[in-house]
Amino acid sequence: MTAPLSKFNAYIGNLIRGSFIALSLTGYLTGLAISSAYGQSQSSDDMDMDMDMEPEETTEPPEIDYIQYSTARLRALDKITGRSTDMDISIGAPITFGTLKVELSVCYQTPPELPPESAAFLKVFSTRITPDPLINPDTSSDGSADISDVDTSRIFSGWMFASSPGLSALEHPIYDVWVIRCISSAPLEGTEAG
Repeated sequence: MTAPLSKFNAYIGNLIRGSFIALSLTGYLTGLAISSAYGQSQSSDDMDMDMDMEPEETTEPPEIDYIQYSTARLRALDKITGRSTDMDISIGAPITFGTLKVELSVCYQTPPELPPESAAFLKVFSTRITPDPLINPDTSSDGSADISDVDTSRIFSGWMFASSPGLSALEHPIYDVWVIRCISSAPLEGTEAG
């Protein structure tokens, strides 16, 4: 169980470090643009002095203890009809929405005293009924197809984050699925991450 958690923590750490670097670079470029807009330019001596300065000490973001939950709440959208549905999915109990089959592997959430963030590792499959007219000319009497008649292909496998649904999104022409939060009556025992 520690392998997915360590990959998750490494992914979050890289994401945060990348954000800090992008913000630092953006601030530096903005400062250059402002100084050049007002006709101020740095002399070569000033630039050499800037290069000789030691880099600022960067503090690592604090280590967050994520809590693992057994259930996640997802929101699914049918882009054709505009129908939005909230669904609860448990680990090991796949759900279907339209032609999608969604499986939850793990769901982590920050403790209540920290800003809310939920992350779930989901696998999404596109299902298509492929009846064989020679063996099964019609579906069964209740209108459903046999499980052997379902063709599935994985279209998404990865982390989805509640605070940034576009960061790692499902790309499907008809459906959107995203994480709302992790839910459970109680967190799984002994699963604090850190």
